[in-house]
Amino acid sequence: MSPRLQAALLSCLLLGTAAFAVLGVREFKYEHLVAKKEAAAARAQSAKGDLEKAVGSLRQKLAALRQVRDEAEDRAATLAHQAGALRGQLSSTKAKAQSLDQTRQALQQEKAQSAALSAQLGKIEADRAAEEAQFAQYKTSLEETAKQLDELGAARGKPAMRYRVRLQLGAIWRRLSQIELPPPGTEVAAAAPNPSAAPPWPAAASTPAGQGGAGEFGRAEADAFERAAASAGVDVGRILSKIGPAPAEGGPFVPPPKGGLAADTVSPEKLAAIEALAKTLPVAAPLAEYQIGSPFGPRIDPFNGRPSFHTGIDMDAPYSSPVYATAAGTVIYAGWLGDYGKVVEIDHGFGIVTLYAHLHRWLVSVGQNVAAQTEIGLVGTTGRSTGAHVHYEVRVDGQPQDPEKFLGLARLLPAAARQLSPAAAEPAENSR
Repeated sequence: MSPRLQAALLSCLLLGTAAFAVLGVREFKYEHLVAKKEAAAARAQSAKGDLEKAVGSLRQKLAALRQVRDEAEDRAATLAHQAGALRGQLSSTKAKAQSLDQTRQALQQEKAQSAALSAQLGKIEADRAAEEAQFAQYKTSLEETAKQLDELGAARGKPAMRYRVRLQLGAIWRRLSQIELPPPGTEVAAAAPNPSAAPPWPAAASTPAGQGGAGEFGRAEADAFERAAASAGVDVGRILSKIGPAPAEGGPFVPPPKGGLAADTVSPEKLAAIEALAKTLPVAAPLAEYQIGSPFGPRIDPFNGRPSFHTGIDMDAPYSSPVYATAAGTVIYAGWLGDYGKVVEIDHGFGIVTLYAHLHRWLVSVGQNVAAQTEIGLVGTTGRSTGAHVHYEVRVDGQPQDPEKFLGLARLLPAAARQLSPAAAEPAENSR
């Protein structure tokens, strides 16, 4: 073959080889790409299966969660119902607790009222026992007096003795008529005579204070003093007989000469006895300045608003003001005395005792002898008290009397007017 043909054949052979080589490379690449795609498809298929499995598992979990949610909603509804029932029970319990508190308070009030009623019953029984004892004493005295009257009935030559016995008998009957024994269980106002039964004490005599003598203190003044003292529960005749017994006297009756002794004069002996009695009776005021906050007699109790009987007078004064003895005597008590608080009691003799209550402190001791206007304590508000004052009592033979009547006696007694302390003689201008 010619060289040109050989070159052409060689070129064709080279071209064919090159084409086959290119085609082989392409085929290899295609197969490789197909293998990759098949592997990717297998992986995708596997991932799809896994995903489907995961989706299935998630769906199962979701169903389980929905079931759990339904159960939780059911439990929540049940709990809400139980909570409502508990709220109702709580409200009922609170109402019962309030009712129990009210019942407890009512029970406490009933216990307090029961204690108060028991104390009041005890006081009533004590007052009744005291009234019965006093009635028995009066009855015994009456029987003795009646016996004496029977014994003296035949003594026609002693009319004066019979007259005195009749007077004593009348006085005892008057005292008995003033005692009203209440039936068991009723309240006793006070173990004191009815103040309305006592005659009012007379007005002050015309004798100037600070003067005295047989010529100035006449029979009218002496009679007025005896009536005023009797209205205060003081038996002047009995006390005067103890102070100075009547001297033995006698002789025929001879009228006085013209211009001689006045008809209304008092004997020097009786005047001296009255002046001695003036130093014994508590006719001075226990305070230098005061106001009468509550007088003696019936009143409305300041604590419970119920009717009661006031056995003394309340004399309002500044806190810690000095309190004076209203007459000479002996201290028989100094200390705390129940509702009276801190008190001082002074025995003036002849059955007359004064009591000074609600003191801030006492300045004397039991058994101490004190003169009139001796400082015995300070004004306070101890015990059953609403403010600073002195509850002042005057007792005659154990029976409380109106202290203002004793203060009124000072204007009838010249000797008493001289013994009064200027600092404790009269109440303040704006007092009752």
